[in-house]
Amino acid sequence: MESIGRAVNSALQLSKRGGGVAFLLSNLREAGAPIKRIENQSSGVVPVMKMLEDAFSYANQLGARQGAGAVWLHVHHPDILRFLDTRRENADEKIRIKNLVAGGGDP
Repeated sequence: MESIGRAVNSALQLSKRGGGVAFLLSNLREAGAPIKRIENQSSGVVPVMKMLEDAFSYANQLGARQGAGAVWLHVHHPDILRFLDTRRENADEKIRIKNLVAGGGDP
């Protein structure tokens, strides 16, 4: 949780200074993964993407334009299909990501 908070704070700080920011989300647990041996506790990557999108929308870039960001996920991550679904035009508004670039890769 602390590292997610630091990432959102870094996104806000860099974006307000005009920087573009990208995050690799592959280290996050998949949705439903256990946390401290308690089943179905992890929310997965989508809620983190929503927080980052909100942060970029909040921090405009020196008044010139809205913040911009990108998120990446390894193609073999268990949440890759949920990750890709966030970009669908007919996706549920609770998960739809409109203002982030989303990409998958196989490093």
